[in-house]
Amino acid sequence: MTDIYINTNTGQGDTYIIILDKETFDWAKSDSPIPEGEHSATEPYPDIAIAAMRKADPNTPNECYISSGSYWNDRTLGLVSTVPGYKSLYFSTADVMKDIQKTGDKVIDSIEGCIY
Repeated sequence: MTDIYINTNTGQGDTYIIILDKETFDWAKSDSPIPEGEHSATEPYPDIAIAAMRKADPNTPNECYISSGSYWNDRTLGLVSTVPGYKSLYFSTADVMKDIQKTGDKVIDSIEGCIY
């Protein structure tokens, strides 16, 4: 059994769900690296996230663009699932729950964001 973390982004009629490892989840929820007085920055993705994203798209960049008002959300929009054995991206809660039940993995925490 593996400890997993769920990220769900919804908006404009779409739902994107990914399964994250602890390192990527902790990175997504960490404090903003944007210096005070600045409004945006680029930030490197964790290595495990880059490896997973490059399986889905070899042209994945090493960093993401984040803004001061939505850096948690910005970090997760480009991610794909980082836990082996899961689809890169899910479009419904029912589908992701079926796969979690098959593996017997344990959901530890979740974050939610917006698609805009």
